[in-house]
Amino acid sequence: MGKLSRQEVAVLLYSCANRLGMNNNITSSESNLYLPAYLDFVDIPNWSKDALVFALKSDMIDRSRRELKPSEIVTRGEIADMVYRWLVAAGL
Repeated sequence: MGKLSRQEVAVLLYSCANRLGMNNNITSSESNLYLPAYLDFVDIPNWSKDALVFALKSDMIDRSRRELKPSEIVTRGEIADMVYRWLVAAGL
């Protein structure tokens, strides 16, 4: 079974939100507001920045953490939690 990183799950849910027509446009000011709060924000690849900001804005990722650890492999439980929070944010 394949493994997914936190940023990969965020990108997947961000893409789903886009297909459902959710307002997921991320501005540079939002990126500058959310990402620098994390010690490892410089490690976030460009391809996943908007998705991670979307995940933070939608409370899919715990904002009380000091690091996002974007490339860290997530457990099935963490994925389930992110999906559940995404569904709540989507109103589904």
